[in-house]
Amino acid sequence: MEIVTEPCFHSKEDVLEYLRELQKIMRFVGASDADMEKGQLRCDVNISLRPEGSHELRNRVELKNLNSFQQIGRAIDTEVARQTEIYDENGTIDQETRGWDDEAGESHSLRSKEDAMDYRYFPEPDLPPLIITQEYIAERKIAELPIDRRQKYLNDWKLLPDDARILSSDRAMSDFFEKTVQLSSDSKKSASLILTVILGIMKKGDEEVEFTGLKITPQNLARVVEMLKNDEISSTNAQEVVRILLNEGGNPDEIVAQKGL
Repeated sequence: MEIVTEPCFHSKEDVLEYLRELQKIMRFVGASDADMEKGQLRCDVNISLRPEGSHELRNRVELKNLNSFQQIGRAIDTEVARQTEIYDENGTIDQETRGWDDEAGESHSLRSKEDAMDYRYFPEPDLPPLIITQEYIAERKIAELPIDRRQKYLNDWKLLPDDARILSSDRAMSDFFEKTVQLSSDSKKSASLILTVILGIMKKGDEEVEFTGLKITPQNLARVVEMLKNDEISSTNAQEVVRILLNEGGNPDEIVAQKGL
């Protein structure tokens, strides 16, 4: 799948946020794991500058096959600085494709960049046009995307922005959270236990956290939330019960009784 945008980004931060959101969508709908380090998602960045106050972009340079968010950020910074220096010296930028050497922190010219007319496109007679109707799209509309859930967590469930962002970033974690809230009717306490205890234990370095096959279930976590709301256990003891459930499984009420909590 290739996705091409309009030249609509005006900062490195915009580019990276767009790509992170795109990665979340690919994962959320099950289209791809979208792991950049494994080559499942890569990015070509086209960069062009314009004088302040001007609306006309100058020649663009394409940086090919960038395969990490950090790499993309470094490449953008370096290319903007390179073009700026050339323009400041009254030079011109060739419209070209460049390769990026992340270890050296620099790019090198690969080939001139053609305009669309130079590609000499022609119709393939064995591949007729594929017309996708709005009815076809509507039938296959995905119920919720990460941004939909994030907005719900912010506006309806009144979570903090960072909490809403994290809990909507992964489909399995988001489903786990939503099921817990459905059973406990308390979004904030459910979110707190997932973010501070479960993620705190599971998160090691930069590894992705897998929310499938956990020993703790949404039903058990909801029961802990219920006990916490009813002042049957303290916040500290609730965290201890969640730790035991995550590591060993079991029944929350039995754990509370056995541990004298």
